[in-house]
Amino acid sequence: MPRRLPRTVKPPFFDAAALETFVVGRGFKREVAPRLWRVVLRALREGAADDAEVWAKAAAYAVDGRQQLSKAAITLASQNTSLFGSRTETVSESSDGDTTKHLVVLADGKKIEAVAMRHNSRTTVCVSSQIGC
Repeated sequence: MPRRLPRTVKPPFFDAAALETFVVGRGFKREVAPRLWRVVLRALREGAADDAEVWAKAAAYAVDGRQQLSKAAITLASQNTSLFGSRTETVSESSDGDTTKHLVVLADGKKIEAVAMRHNSRTTVCVSSQIGC
């Protein structure tokens, strides 16, 4: 039987069921999960670029009183969940501007390429899917 490796990646924040289980398991009311989503989505809409900036803005929004959300809930979520499972390592633009290539690093450290090709009437995106081949 294959041996399962220990999980080193934090669970995703944007999994509604997992987030609800997480907050209830930490002693918070079930309603805390959608409140966390609201403050995080507000931070993302307003241009927060990375996990640290998102959580800092979310904490500021939580204390404005409208969300009835404690800083303890935000701190626990920030320390125990992952907002972004992947990140863009490099972006290359073609000289004519019609093609953009992204090198994306996944949560497990493997890399994939995504290429956007802009045409007159549409945009096509190709994503490599054969990691390790």
